[in-house]
Amino acid sequence: MSEPSSFDYTIAWQFSLPEFGNQAIIANKPAAVLSDETYYKRKEIFRMSTKGINHLGLTVQDLNQTTFFFTDCLGWQLLAQDASYPRTTVSDGTSRFTLWQVDQSEPATGFNRKTNIGLHHVALEVRTKDELMTMADKISNWPGVIMEFLPEPLSGGPRMHMMFAEPGGIRLEIIWPAT
Repeated sequence: MSEPSSFDYTIAWQFSLPEFGNQAIIANKPAAVLSDETYYKRKEIFRMSTKGINHLGLTVQDLNQTTFFFTDCLGWQLLAQDASYPRTTVSDGTSRFTLWQVDQSEPATGFNRKTNIGLHHVALEVRTKDELMTMADKISNWPGVIMEFLPEPLSGGPRMHMMFAEPGGIRLEIIWPAT
């Protein structure tokens, strides 16, 4: 095969196998075998990547109620508030969520994990099984929370998790990884 002459395609996956030389997979189809020099130049171009989630933006039914849930029930800190563009930003020191008030001038559509495209749930981690159990007791008694299930083994255990919808409708999972 001859070497491609342009970058008008996306390399979806690259690999190197000694028996096949440097190979590029382009749009899930094998492309030309590239010379080492061209392969490494292109590999350098595609090396950039993201380093994690900066924040997660979530639209909620009642901004005050959801903010209060995160700060008072889960113990997160309120980092920012903007009443002109109704939003708050909360964090547990690791994760940061921007909570947006849904436009209440139009009917809101509740989330259905089986029919909506997009966010299925947010999984948060706790350090210990005791923290999971304490949190489960507090969350299950919090006004407006809809419990899906209390802590139970995940994939046969020993990991455990629980699922619920916070008062604003966001589906959350709390996981103890048992590590």
